[in-house]
Amino acid sequence: MSQFYSAGILNAIPDSVDNQYPIDEGSGTTLFDDVGSEDGTISGATWVSDSASVGGQHLSFDNTNDIVSFATSAWDYAASSSFSVTAHVNPDDTSDDKTIISKGSTNSSSNQGWHLKIDDTETLKYVHPAVAEVGSLSVPTSGFSFVAARYDAANGEVTLTVDDTDETLSISSMQDPTGEAAYFGQDNNEGRHYGGEVDEVTLGSGLYSDSDLTELENRR
Repeated sequence: MSQFYSAGILNAIPDSVDNQYPIDEGSGTTLFDDVGSEDGTISGATWVSDSASVGGQHLSFDNTNDIVSFATSAWDYAASSSFSVTAHVNPDDTSDDKTIISKGSTNSSSNQGWHLKIDDTETLKYVHPAVAEVGSLSVPTSGFSFVAARYDAANGEVTLTVDDTDETLSISSMQDPTGEAAYFGQDNNEGRHYGGEVDEVTLGSGLYSDSDLTELENRR
């Protein structure tokens, strides 16, 4: 089990996590991956110090052009692979689709990959571009919420989580996004920039267990 210090307290990270972004640097333009090696570059997003943060710091996105970009090698899960992603989010503008995290082609004709977003009805959605979009759980806009997506490639399902509520939905297979662009704060084709705050993000190959999610959620 991986561990790191947050606000002077030793916190545990489940072994199933491959990439963990505490988002606790507090300054600078590099977002460090504390478990893996896929660091990101911050462009526009600003640092916020707040006791509501997992580690006392988080990033704020302006709904226009703020992003964190990653190497195309980041989160290279093949189309046939299951994976999981979690984040702590506090959206402040849901007038349009707001992408939390995405992986896939920057070419709109390719439509490879996936993204996790909050749509214009404040609903968490998991998307395979031009293939499928699913989700019906509401995301509050009055403070941080814990959100997650667990994509089960073998069974063609995704389980979405908002705080303590889950839903499991059928979804068509995605097109392989390996070697394509990866972002926090925008999707891979059409922008759909995120507005609001984002705190600790994790990704893992395979499916996080329910106990993994509980552990990650309770870090706030």
